[in-house]
Amino acid sequence: LADSGSLRETARRLHLSQPAVSKAVREIEGLTGVELFQRSPQGTELTRAGHALVRGAEVLLRELDYLGGELASSDAGDAPVLRIGAPPVLVTWALPGALAAARAAMPTLRVQLFEANLPQLIKQLERGVLQCVVGLQTPEMLEASRAANVRCEQLTGQTLAVIAAPDHPLARRRRVGWSDLASADWILPPERTVVRQALAQTLARAGLLLPRPVVESAQLATNIELAAAGVGIALAPVAAAAIAERRGVIRRIPIQPPVTVPPLAVLVRVAHEDVQALEALIGALRTLHP
Repeated sequence: LADSGSLRETARRLHLSQPAVSKAVREIEGLTGVELFQRSPQGTELTRAGHALVRGAEVLLRELDYLGGELASSDAGDAPVLRIGAPPVLVTWALPGALAAARAAMPTLRVQLFEANLPQLIKQLERGVLQCVVGLQTPEMLEASRAANVRCEQLTGQTLAVIAAPDHPLARRRRVGWSDLASADWILPPERTVVRQALAQTLARAGLLLPRPVVESAQLATNIELAAAGVGIALAPVAAAAIAERRGVIRRIPIQPPVTVPPLAVLVRVAHEDVQALEALIGALRTLHP
């Protein structure tokens, strides 16, 4: 009903009569003690309580699916699935090598990877949908680690490289200062992101203002390709910049002091059974991103 917005359409999909669907909704509202839907001539819409119930039901259904898979895997002697959450920027560069190393250590390891922003992933971790979240050690991660069943493991410090196309004028210079970079065309992530704030702080320490970007993009892979095409200069984690530089598509611009962001960290739910798989992942992240 939440998906269709229509009692008639819901009844058709469930092969029930419309009165039977209405009766089921009334029973659910009686059990919860709250109004879940608002009825009008235009259709049926969720109330705030209805939205909360639908979100919770989706989590429970995913947990049931996961439990079924876990039981089947345990019966077959297979390794359980490791459910990892990470922002898209880390999925691009931090996780591929780590997962390859973890699977080399545990060939039976299976992974479900969830991509979303950090606050969403932390909520999924707290609900038990995820077993761990990889991200920068922001205040949100530290706050989440205060829960009794969650721990936070700091992995590595993170420095960002300034990148540009190989033929960019600044890429060909031996010495570059922040005043030179401040006046250049920039490709930046959106406002209020950790990376953009880190650049603003670095420029402020040099007595400079953050430039207005010519392109705003939250995707690291996109920003690297935009820089490679000569659209402007961009920021990328040193490890990701090194990979792109080896491909010959960009060149790192040497600059001091560098832009630094919070260290890479992992939030882990303590109440889990597959300790070995998690430790393999954390060990691989430590090895690949020292």
